[in-house]
Amino acid sequence: MRNVFLALSLISVINFASNAQEVGIKIGGNLSNMSYSSGAYTTYPSSILGLQIGLVTDAAIGRHWVVQPGVMLSQKGYQVHNNNGRTDQLRNNYLEIPVNFFYMPSRHLSIGGGPYFAYGLTGTLKNLYADGTIVQRDVNLNTGGDYERGDVGLNLAAGFEFAPTFVLGLNYSMGVSNISNDNGVVEKNTTFGISLTKYFSVH
Repeated sequence: MRNVFLALSLISVINFASNAQEVGIKIGGNLSNMSYSSGAYTTYPSSILGLQIGLVTDAAIGRHWVVQPGVMLSQKGYQVHNNNGRTDQLRNNYLEIPVNFFYMPSRHLSIGGGPYFAYGLTGTLKNLYADGTIVQRDVNLNTGGDYERGDVGLNLAAGFEFAPTFVLGLNYSMGVSNISNDNGVVEKNTTFGISLTKYFSVH
């Protein structure tokens, strides 16, 4: 059901962008992590760096309000430093559809948030050993595999237009869906991102 909803959201965003006056190319970095809960036990591994890149478009829905849907490729994951000197690094690559609603108290500042819907495309798990050995495998995102493909969450975001058509953005994303396939285990993505968006006129 989440995958069907993502597909419908993607179609809606493409249709929305085709009628937009401006489209922005957005690129930046993610500092992501994942909460892990099993029964009364909860922990957060270490954060890991990733990329985000995609397209966004804005539409005014009031004097000070704007809706901003987008289509992004976003890397999320975590890393764990083990006592034996091995570091485990997970990176999952998502096709993500954020739909943010912004309040603009001034022409250059925007503050808001909204939901996101994501679909896992690929993933890698690396084991880095103290002697320099690296073992890597693909993450199984199929039914019954390592993780669920679908991810749903909420964004908090802010943007500042520091020059004409250039916007510096900050966002915090919190997954609300459990992406773990292990019984009794709950794992959710969390991401802090910084980005630069360049807007272009399309009409």
